[in-house]
Amino acid sequence: MDICRQQHIRKLFFVQQFEVLIRLNELWHSRIEGCPDAPVLQYASPKPRAKGLEHSMYDKIIVLDEPDDASSDVPMEALFDALAVSGLVFPLNRYTQAKWNFQHPIVQRALFVADLLDMAVDGSRTKIAIQAWGGTGIRFIPGRNYRLSPRLVDFKTSKASAVLLETNLRCVTDTSHDEGSDTPAHLNVPLLQTILDPGSFGRGPMAEEYSRTENVIQRLFRDLKDLGHEAAGL
Repeated sequence: MDICRQQHIRKLFFVQQFEVLIRLNELWHSRIEGCPDAPVLQYASPKPRAKGLEHSMYDKIIVLDEPDDASSDVPMEALFDALAVSGLVFPLNRYTQAKWNFQHPIVQRALFVADLLDMAVDGSRTKIAIQAWGGTGIRFIPGRNYRLSPRLVDFKTSKASAVLLETNLRCVTDTSHDEGSDTPAHLNVPLLQTILDPGSFGRGPMAEEYSRTENVIQRLFRDLKDLGHEAAGL
């Protein structure tokens, strides 16, 4: 069980710290270059949908692929402040609208956050239905091309889920269970054990070592931020 816990915690350290910074760096460079790998969609027409608001993370950004105002060489995506609206659901309400007001005026006017609703293949074409919010100064125009890119709302869930699944499978495979034991075998699975008994990790023989390691890592990132590396504080 201790081996499984060590693998679980050490991997989550990397998932939550280093891979987030690497992913941020990759996406930032892509935005500076105008998101060259982003899919380009041609707007066709509006699609009626059921009445009422559908709140979601709106995890995409959509902008005109060839903007009418070409006075700036900076791609629209590079002006978007992802952290200002991180964790918010859209459409925004009166309590969260102020967060959007921190965006660059050009972003408020000409950038949409979007949510993918449906995708279907129609002959040689792919039809995509989206719902969008924002873009107070522009509208969708039939025949115009729009560029779709990620909004950076979640860096960790998929990786953390994969690590948890892998760790749990290894524990089930690698650990033995006494047939005469009164303890259910599934309690040896770290994720389930944490849900059923959240304090179990703190009572393990390696708990103090894990705590010291975490403090060292957090102190390192704080020192890096104090030296001017703002990404270390994310």
